[in-house]
Amino acid sequence: MKKLTPEEQQKAKQLEKEIIDIEKAIDKKLKENRLEIYNVGKVHKTQIAFHKSDKRKKAMFGGNRTGKTVGGAVEAVSHAIGYSRFRKIKPSSGWVVSLTNEVQRDVAQKEILKWLPKKEIKNYVIRHGRKDDPENSIIDKIILKNGCTIGFKTCEQGRESFQGTSQGWIWFDEEPPEEIYKECLMRIMDTRGYMWFTMTPLKGLTFVYNLIYLNEADDPNVEYWMMEWEDNPWLLQEEIDEMIRNMSEEEREARQYGKFTSLCGFAFPELKKEIHIREIEPIPEYCKKYVALDYGLDALAAGWFWIDKFGYARLYKILYKKNLIISEAAKEILKYNGTDNIEHYYAPPDLWARRNDTGKSAFDIFRENGIVLIKSSNDRESGWMNVHEWLRPFETRDEQTGELIKKARLTFDEGLDPYFWKCMTNIQKSDKKPNDVATTPHELTHLPDMVRYFCVKRKSPSTEPQPKQPDQFGLYQEESEGFGEITEDYVNYGI
Repeated sequence: MKKLTPEEQQKAKQLEKEIIDIEKAIDKKLKENRLEIYNVGKVHKTQIAFHKSDKRKKAMFGGNRTGKTVGGAVEAVSHAIGYSRFRKIKPSSGWVVSLTNEVQRDVAQKEILKWLPKKEIKNYVIRHGRKDDPENSIIDKIILKNGCTIGFKTCEQGRESFQGTSQGWIWFDEEPPEEIYKECLMRIMDTRGYMWFTMTPLKGLTFVYNLIYLNEADDPNVEYWMMEWEDNPWLLQEEIDEMIRNMSEEEREARQYGKFTSLCGFAFPELKKEIHIREIEPIPEYCKKYVALDYGLDALAAGWFWIDKFGYARLYKILYKKNLIISEAAKEILKYNGTDNIEHYYAPPDLWARRNDTGKSAFDIFRENGIVLIKSSNDRESGWMNVHEWLRPFETRDEQTGELIKKARLTFDEGLDPYFWKCMTNIQKSDKKPNDVATTPHELTHLPDMVRYFCVKRKSPSTEPQPKQPDQFGLYQEESEGFGEITEDYVNYGI
C-alpha cells in the first residue's frame, strides 16, 4: 500500500472533516424536520394507507409496538402544519386526547414533539412544569407560527373540559370514555373536521367496536386498519418472540393482533387466514354444490359450497342483503346462483312455521318462487360443534412436494365479501353456555348461522367419474340411470 505524503495526509484529514460536517448538517436537518424521512426506505404499509385516507372518522387498531401511536402523531402534526407527503391537508387546530397527564407526557406528547418541526413552533403553554423544558413538562397547548394550535387534553380532566371551542381535528390515543367522545364529536361538527383513534382494544366490545369496527350506522366516512407486530418493519423478530412468551393466548388477541374481544373469548379461535382462505380454483363439473341460508327481514345470508372427492368443502360465493321480503330473497338467490346445479338448499327450521294471517310459511313462499328448502337442525350447541370440526386445522402431506402442510375440511375462497371474515373472526362465545355462540351483536350472527346450517348436515364426498371399461367383447355398457341414494335430506322437504 502506497504511503501518503504529508500533503496528501493533510488533504485526507480535510476531506474527512468535511464529510463529518456534512453528516452533522444532515442529522441537524433531519432532527428539525423528521417528516421528510418518515416512511422513506423501510416503510410501514398500514401507516401509509392510514395517512392516504381522507375519511373523517378512522382508526388504527393495533397491539403494543405496532406503530399506531407514531402514525397518529404524524397525522396530527400534518393537520396542524397543513403539510403531508401522502395527501393534501389544510392547516387547522386540534386536540390530542390521552387518558392521563402521565400518559400524555410519556406517549402522545413525546411523539408530537418528535415529529413537529421546531421551525413551526411559536410558543408553549405549559399545564405543569417549565416552558424551557417542554419534553419533561405537561403541555397544555403548542402555538404554531401559522396561527394554529395543538392542544393536549386528558380524560381525567372530565367531560366539561372538552366543551366550548370548535376544532379541526381530534386524535384519541387509546379509547376514551363514551361521554368524552360524544363531547368531542360536537367540537368538529361545524368544521366538518376529522377524528381518529389509535388504540389497543383492551376494554372489550365497547362503543368504538360498534361505531368504527362494525360501523353499525353504515357511515361512508368510517375506515379502520388492523395492525400486528409483523406489520412494523422496525420491530425485530426476537422482540416479537419475547413478547409472545410472556402473554396468554387471550391477551395476544388484543396486544399482538389488535382484535376486539370479550371476557368470553372468540367463538372460532381456530380460524387463520393462511389455512382457511384459499386461492380460487375451478370447480370440477362432477362436484356437488349446496346452498345454505339464514333468512330474516333484517338480512339474508346465503352461501354456496362445493364438496370435492375427499369430502372437503369450499365456500365459493356469498350473498348478503338486507331488507328483502321472502319472494325478493328467493329471486336474488336464483339470480346470484346463475347456472349452478344445486343439490340442496339448507335453511333453519323456523322457516317452516306458518303465519296466522296467511296460513303460509316462509318455506311455502320460497317454494312458490322456485326454491325448495331442506330443513337443517336448530340444535345450536351440536351445530357449533360441527362447525368446529369442519374448521379444525390438521396436518397432512402435500401430494406433490411431500412436505407437511396445515389444512381444514372447510375453507373459503379468497375475495369473498370481507364482512363474512369479520363476522366469523369476531363473533364471541356465549356468556351463558360455553358450547354456544353469542347472539349479540345481532349483525354478526347471520353469516355464521348460515355456515352452521351447512355444517350440521351430513354430506358424502363427490364421486369422480371413472373412464368406462370395455367388456369382453370390447363394447361399452351404457351406464344405467337410477334414482340415486335416498338420504335423510329427502324426508325433510316438509311437503
